[in-house]
Amino acid sequence: MALLLILSLSLTFSLSSCKIVSSVSASQPVIVFTFDDQHASVYDVAFPIMQEFGYRGTNFVNSNALGQTGLFGWDELVEMELTYGWETGGHTLNHEALNQLDYEQAVYAIQQDFNNLIEHGLNPRSFALPKGQCPSQIYPFFAKSLHQHSWQQRFCHA
Repeated sequence: MALLLILSLSLTFSLSSCKIVSSVSASQPVIVFTFDDQHASVYDVAFPIMQEFGYRGTNFVNSNALGQTGLFGWDELVEMELTYGWETGGHTLNHEALNQLDYEQAVYAIQQDFNNLIEHGLNPRSFALPKGQCPSQIYPFFAKSLHQHSWQQRFCHA
């Protein structure tokens, strides 16, 4: 299924004369390839196909789950970002449902996830909400963190 989707998008890009650019103005549409939850198939299937077509993607990972059965690990994640220019984004430590945690637990799950990524030499600049849910009391934490850590102001609902 992932192969079919990527091939379909590749055909669409080539037919419509899309081009890969390193910077985009605010008025240009942007297509992004994002992958959540570090499934091994991202590294084994999607990554080689994307490389073949010159595409990069964003991995939203749960840093405590990297390397578990069926999931790719730290070595693959570091390779994709540092060698091939993929982006790595936070996704909490263990895919916690933020709306089911108290404030301190939620902040810890987010911040420690980013700390783990940074400790491995990665540059997390984005965050995807697990299950697309986040209590509004967490928003000020995101705003403060954006300012303190120079995160780009883009949080995805995954």
